[in-house]
Parts: sequence; structure tokens; C-alpha cells
Amino acid sequence: FANAAIVEARLPALLSSAEPLGEADPALLVDDHGRRSAVRQVRVCGLARQTLVLLLRWVYGEAVPTVGAEDEPEPSRNRLASASTSQVVSVTVAFDLLEACGAYEQERLSALLRETMLEALDMNSFAAVLRESHVRQIPGLKQGCMRFALHNFDKLVERPE
Repeated sequence: FANAAIVEARLPALLSSAEPLGEADPALLVDDHGRRSAVRQVRVCGLARQTLVLLLRWVYGEAVPTVGAEDEPEPSRNRLASASTSQVVSVTVAFDLLEACGAYEQERLSALLRETMLEALDMNSFAAVLRESHVRQIPGLKQGCMRFALHNFDKLVERPE
């Protein structure tokens, strides 16, 4: 699924924390020229599949997802083929990815994702983003929410919820 050399170079903390499973069945792994090849398998625990795919999209093509509404459809499952295109994720998935960035030492992706989340901030997502940024202690995001609140104070006060 993922080229170990690229992942080791760009995301070393991921493979160092993964559980080795040995070699994959070579009968299942055939390249474009019909040759069989051995591949080292690992199990990554404590990381949702979607979060792992987003991390790998970053590793391969520096793709930063855009943040959309919670009710938007799940992203396509075309693996890493379109790593250069932006993928729309929910606020919840974005927070999961931010936590993974901290765990796997991906500061640049974390900074770009926080910026993307603040750009997507609106009246409907403000409360959820503020709450999650406080609970998960995401640096910079809570301050950005407070700037949004100050800028939109009248609109927030007028809202009945």
C-alpha cells in the first residue's frame, strides 16, 4: 500500500510505532511487469483508516484536506491516486488528523490544517471548533476561534442557540 522508503523518510514516527507483521504473501503482490515482490507489512494501531490515508496523502503529495460541513459525504476511496487534489473532510476528522500530526511529529501539516480550519470557520461550526480546540488543547486554534468571536460578536449574540 505505501512505499516504506518514502514513509520512513517523511513520516518516521509512524513506522517506528507500528507493529511488524512480517512479509506479505508474494502471490498477492505482482508489479506491472508480472514480477512478484516481497513487501514488509506493519499494523498501525490507534489511528483511524481515514486519518492514516490523509497522513499518507500528505507524505506522498503534501495534500492538505479542506474542512467542510459534518453532513458532507465521506471522501472517495481512490487511495493515493489523486494526492494532489484537495479532499474535503469533516471538522471531527480534521481534529483527528491534528492529533495524529502531534503524535507523528508533522508540524507543517498541523500548521496548514489549523489555517485551513480557521479559514472554513463559520457561524455553524464555530461552537464545535472552539469546544474541540479547548478539549484537545490544539495550539493556535482556540485563539483563532476567539478572534472569530470578537469579529462576529453581534451575530453570535443574536443567535438563539
